[in-house]
Parts: sequence; C-alpha cells; structure tokens
Amino acid sequence: MRLVNPRKADVIIAGIGGQGVLLAGEIVAGVLIRAGLSVKKYELRGISQRTGSVVCHIRAADKVFSPVIPEGSADFLVGFELIDTHRYRKFLKEDGSIIVMDKKIPFYSMGNSLIRCSDNLLAALRREFSKVMVIKYDEIDQCFRLANVI
Repeated sequence: MRLVNPRKADVIIAGIGGQGVLLAGEIVAGVLIRAGLSVKKYELRGISQRTGSVVCHIRAADKVFSPVIPEGSADFLVGFELIDTHRYRKFLKEDGSIIVMDKKIPFYSMGNSLIRCSDNLLAALRREFSKVMVIKYDEIDQCFRLANVI
C-alpha cells in the first residue's frame, strides 16, 4: 500500500465515538507535517458521544487548499470498525487502499440484524476494492491485555 505521489496523501479515518478516530487523525497529521507537507484536517463528529459516527479527513501535499476530501479521491480509508468503513468507502479512489479493523459494533437500536449484516461487509469491501488490509481486533485486544495496557 504505497502512494503514487509521496508528496500528496488524502486519508479518511472513520469509526464511532470513543474509538480514537480524532486522536488517530492528530497522529497522522503530525507525521505528515514532520515529513514537510502542508496539512489540513477536517473532523465530523456528529453524535459521537452517543457511539455515533466520527470521520476525519486529512489532506497533505505541498499546497492544500481545502480540508475536505472529495468523494472518489482518498488514497487511504482507515476504518476502526466495519460499518463506518463501508459507509465512507465512497470517498476512496478506485485504486485506493483500505485498512480496516474487523470489529463489529452492535447498536442497540438496530438489534441483531446489524451483526448479521456486518458479516457481509468485509466481503463487500473486498469485492469493490483490491487493496484491503484487515486488522484482527481480537489479536490487538489480546496483545494489550497481555501487556496490561487496558
């Protein structure tokens, strides 16, 4: 998963409130600034305090004019869970890369039907995009527990 132009990067980070989407956006923006790029960041929080959707747009280049990434032009889509990754896939360009955690977040208001729907979301992403990297949530959780981080 490499950039065609290392002097330009459009990154979308998506998840739900409390997962660290905004912190991840700060980290990615900081790394890109240290690489000598101009960076603009846009955050959409919505009802994030109630496990609502959170998305962060990060644009980096020699010159950046707008913080909002147009649909179909992001180089990377980083998803902290499957549902919002699927929801924001429209921002990814055709040859873009997805990095997604296989976490399924059940929403009480939608019941168990959402969990069954989530089982097909990863397959749908893989059908639509060729560059999909899956991070196993259970393995990360186990590593943190072994290290007594959480």
